[in-house]
Amino acid sequence: MAKIRKVRRIPKSETKVQYHFICPGCNCEHAFDDRWKFNQDFERPTISPSFLQKGSWNGKHKQVCHSFIKNGMIQFLGDCTHRLKGHTVALPENHFTSDYEVEPNEE
Repeated sequence: MAKIRKVRRIPKSETKVQYHFICPGCNCEHAFDDRWKFNQDFERPTISPSFLQKGSWNGKHKQVCHSFIKNGMIQFLGDCTHRLKGHTVALPENHFTSDYEVEPNEE
């Protein structure tokens, strides 16, 4: 199973795609599109620039997730608010599925 999934944007007729990965710090999927550079290696991905995700739940819990992905490893930067702040770990396999998933070489 790959660490990055290629998913067609909704509606399905739209030709653009997104790439999804599991963030072990947030325990959820993050996504990127063609604005990022991606080496097209779905097992040992390298993506740049960094990802910065900010969110809040019920206006109380604010979370920041800021990371680099290089050679299948995810490096969490110092401004993260989760338990993996400052750590580098292997990017996990992406086990989520989608009706809009496409093959890696399919446009």
